[in-house]
Amino acid sequence: MIICSGCGHANGTGDAFCGSCGGFLEWDGEPAPAVPAPRPELVEAAANHAVRVPQAEHERPAPVRPDPVDLGPADLYCGSCGAGNAAGRSFCRRCGDPLADAEAAQRLVWWRRWWQAFTARFGRRRTFAAGERPDGWAKLHDASASGGSRKRRWWRPRMPTRLSLGKMALPLAILSLVGFGIAPIRAAVTEKAFGLYHGASRVVAPRYVPVSASGATATSAQAKHDASMAIDQNTLTWWAEGRAGRGRGERLTVRFDRPVDLARLTVHDGAAEEAFPFQPRVRSLRVTLRGPDGVIDERRVTLADVRKLQEIEVDGHGVTRVTLKILSTYAGQKGTAASLAEVGFFAKK
Repeated sequence: MIICSGCGHANGTGDAFCGSCGGFLEWDGEPAPAVPAPRPELVEAAANHAVRVPQAEHERPAPVRPDPVDLGPADLYCGSCGAGNAAGRSFCRRCGDPLADAEAAQRLVWWRRWWQAFTARFGRRRTFAAGERPDGWAKLHDASASGGSRKRRWWRPRMPTRLSLGKMALPLAILSLVGFGIAPIRAAVTEKAFGLYHGASRVVAPRYVPVSASGATATSAQAKHDASMAIDQNTLTWWAEGRAGRGRGERLTVRFDRPVDLARLTVHDGAAEEAFPFQPRVRSLRVTLRGPDGVIDERRVTLADVRKLQEIEVDGHGVTRVTLKILSTYAGQKGTAASLAEVGFFAKK
């Protein structure tokens, strides 16, 4: 026991500061005087006369300053150093700071203790307030101070510093065999996936590529405007029917050297340049797509009386011939030969 000379408060043997006034006990404290052992004759006389005599106090251990990490059972924990203090103290026994803001020790309910343990092991690391420590911190501190190592968690395996080729031979061989077995399956899956992707892209955002025709014939044609001029990819030349019947009933047939898949036709109607308003233009026509087995697609189309490119959507697979039959025309100013400047063919890519 140490008696503070400033206030006379009795402090514990291991206290560094007074619990009442906060004075440093190494300067202001004095050990309590030991009671001398009574003489034998006084003890005997006291026993005969029933007189109580003072007994010698048990010898206490030498004063030891508390460890900086003192998380043992206590009533108050200092907010500055974390030392435990008994109830009733005003100043910390280790650092001397006031205990006005000290946290009182209390036992949490079972579900709070379980949640605290769960988050400490598996949850995200949180920041502790001054004087607050996680569970088991003192054990880890003692282990590190004594040269021990922290236990490694099972989901954080230690990576080897060097890899031996002999140890890696068997895993590499197994991976190679597995790769050879998966290769055909992977190729089939990749081919199927790319097929689905291209099919979807053709529907959602189709791309059109031109298809060249191998030849063309017509039921009639003028000498300098035969059927081949409708597929020569030159809009300055044109096919003109040769019967002067204003084109009704005339047919233009286009051939392909192989079966093709057609998705669109383009038409430049009428004669070219300054001859456009003078000759009749095609107003409506019947488009027929034929293959080796007969008619594939047939539809009636009405064209606008303009000089610009016009598109016709079709759906033909394995087409070998396309026939355009004139059903009606726009009248020309002075000519009688219905004309078509250019016809184009496109497939989806």
